[in-house]
Amino acid sequence: MDKSNGVILEGLPYANHTPLGITMYHPDAQPTPVLDHCKTLQCSHICVSRKDGALCICKEGFILNPDRKTCSEDAKRFQRGLIVSNATSFCIADIHAISVRGYNYTCYLNAIQISHFELDTAKRELIFANSSGLYFTSVDRFSVKHLLTVTGRISGMSHCNELVISL
Repeated sequence: MDKSNGVILEGLPYANHTPLGITMYHPDAQPTPVLDHCKTLQCSHICVSRKDGALCICKEGFILNPDRKTCSEDAKRFQRGLIVSNATSFCIADIHAISVRGYNYTCYLNAIQISHFELDTAKRELIFANSSGLYFTSVDRFSVKHLLTVTGRISGMSHCNELVISL
């Protein structure tokens, strides 16, 4: 069929059957072209194209630089990990390598008795207790700061948001 005037140019081979569908084409009825905003942005890692423009994002373990296009390696040693504790130390296993046979955990402290601990994942801070006090450390630095001396027994800990202790 000639789409411009409707004249039948060629018959259908199965004219005795009911057609299942007919499609018409017209240039004005086509979807508008999708603009590839990433083509000009030149992101160093990953570019996400959106209707209103593009956005650069970084691979895990990297942070976006102020230019909003390039990425730099994040100085934090562990991006995602599993923290376990025994009575005297904390050990961190990188979540990407934990299933590797013979994986060596990175352990810290090794001297302070630990009875309870809580982790603030947003701030990357670890608060832990023993029979004499409450302590704080950063997952990235592991330098321990003594927060409180306790006189009684600590029976448990629960994470609370925005804990402020003034001494």
